[in-house]
Amino acid sequence: MKKTNQSQVVVAAIRLLTAVLLVFLFSGCSSFKTRMTDSGLEASADEWTLEAYRRFLDDNQKHLNHIYSDDYEEYLFLVDTGEGARPVQELINAESVRWLWTGLGLETLTEQEKVLLCHTFIINRFTYAAIPNQWPFPEETLMNRKGDCKGLSLLLISLLLSLDLECYGAIGHGHMWVNVRVNGKWRTLETDTDPERNTIYQAPGFYTAPLFKIFQHKTVKRIRKKQGNRRDRA
Repeated sequence: MKKTNQSQVVVAAIRLLTAVLLVFLFSGCSSFKTRMTDSGLEASADEWTLEAYRRFLDDNQKHLNHIYSDDYEEYLFLVDTGEGARPVQELINAESVRWLWTGLGLETLTEQEKVLLCHTFIINRFTYAAIPNQWPFPEETLMNRKGDCKGLSLLLISLLLSLDLECYGAIGHGHMWVNVRVNGKWRTLETDTDPERNTIYQAPGFYTAPLFKIFQHKTVKRIRKKQGNRRDRA
């Protein structure tokens, strides 16, 4: 299939999916309502502001780089769902979303075109809404047609995997995003399109060395540096 025809397939697929799911506008992300701890981030009752997050980001980057190396080790990452605590991998399910592509003839698309299809589907067709205390399954996000950075990122990961793309979720500074390999190079996919918050995300080092990397079959976390004669524990 020629390049132009492949692009037409992407456009046609996006239009068809628009008929299935409504288009919504974005709102804020409550995951920024956080405070720094030795092991990461915790929710705070303080009202979130852009300036407060800028200050938090500067402090948090210094803090994490001080206590963590750039190396990773496997880590059991449990999250709170409506069905209790679960390993986050149980919230990644390519099979649960594969039906979206049925009959669309996507087999001949390039990796870049598949990524464009999945990313456009997320950012144009879901409300970016604050859901601070619960991690949703991809099916829940599809049904509710809304989610914050973690819910939309988990759905995006599932979509990318359903098209046989290598990817993982990244968590750092109270935020979650997705990295996907396209033509041998890693690319960052952001589910939050708010222009003001994106100016913060573009700060040097924001997407570098996330605290957690969430793959389909495992999670890894940055390894703590040795402090004196003992190894700090997370």
